[in-house]
Amino acid sequence: MALRVRVRLRAGGREVATSALVNTGFESSAPDVAVPVEVAKALGLWPPKSARVVSADTGGGEVELVYIEAGRSLRWRGLGEHLGESLHRRGADQRLPRRGARHCHPSRLSL
Repeated sequence: MALRVRVRLRAGGREVATSALVNTGFESSAPDVAVPVEVAKALGLWPPKSARVVSADTGGGEVELVYIEAGRSLRWRGLGEHLGESLHRRGADQRLPRRGARHCHPSRLSL
């Protein structure tokens, strides 16, 4: 069962209220936050000043994602004290802008 919660994402001086899907089964060596391109734009993270394209294995096969390291200014609100603090302790600072469930190469993104 999917668990969705209301969150406020903050990067620099910008903040976006949205919903988040928690515990998707995705695992990585460091915490990651995946956001749609429109949210990344609203947070001032898109288009990125520097980024790299990485390959990721998903249930639907291998996809290419834009990987942006944007610092440690992301704040979680609405995730609950335990989860938000856990993410902060682990140094979550990466975002993967993508468009919904359709992951596509940056050259195919409409900016």
